[in-house]
Amino acid sequence: MSTIGKLFPLLWSLAFLSPVVAIFFAVRFYAIHCRRSPKSDRRFPLVAYVLILLGCAIVAFPFGLSLGIRWACSTPGFGNLCGLFGFFVTGPFASALAIFLIIGLIVLVPADEAAIPADDAPIHAKTRWYRELWHGQYSLARSFWGFFVLGTFVGVIIGMNPVFLFLPVFRPVLLAYEITAGVGVWRSANALIATRGPSVKYTDSMKIIAAKTAVVLVVGIHGILLLRILSRAVA
Repeated sequence: MSTIGKLFPLLWSLAFLSPVVAIFFAVRFYAIHCRRSPKSDRRFPLVAYVLILLGCAIVAFPFGLSLGIRWACSTPGFGNLCGLFGFFVTGPFASALAIFLIIGLIVLVPADEAAIPADDAPIHAKTRWYRELWHGQYSLARSFWGFFVLGTFVGVIIGMNPVFLFLPVFRPVLLAYEITAGVGVWRSANALIATRGPSVKYTDSMKIIAAKTAVVLVVGIHGILLLRILSRAVA
């Protein structure tokens, strides 16, 4: 077996972690972008940002897949791992690279003048993000797309890592996070209804219904899967 074949488990672990690292920096730099552009009409829309990240990652994956298969299968002594190398290594790396390219674009967005006053620079948030999320203090779009959808996506990627396949404690942690994010989405939706009252638009009502339905489905599915795993472990 070649040297690359011997390093395949390590490369597999790093490849599955690479999109997680890329998403972390994507969230971080979007938060910086929001601070540099305090006015909402000057910001890049969060929903569009998340959709572009997911779209570019999905599009980049088959390119990395084909490149990895072609390169690995043409390497002497690689053996039967040539197909897996593209699927588990170069594919995730290509998705991570695509996410980093989008991060570079969001960094290039110019900041508003005097976006952060000098007197406010040392001031930090008084409330932790998870408390704000739990109490529904974020907007519905940020709670749903930023924390629930993106957070679940990151959790699923982490769970696919071979390091976590043998750690059953990861699934309860992911379910706990989904419940926390789901409560935040639910309360953000209720806050939107309370703020606008009877003047809630039809499109906003559909967004609220869709967000709550997605929360129930995702949390319910993962809860059922966790119960099945626990029942098998007990049996």
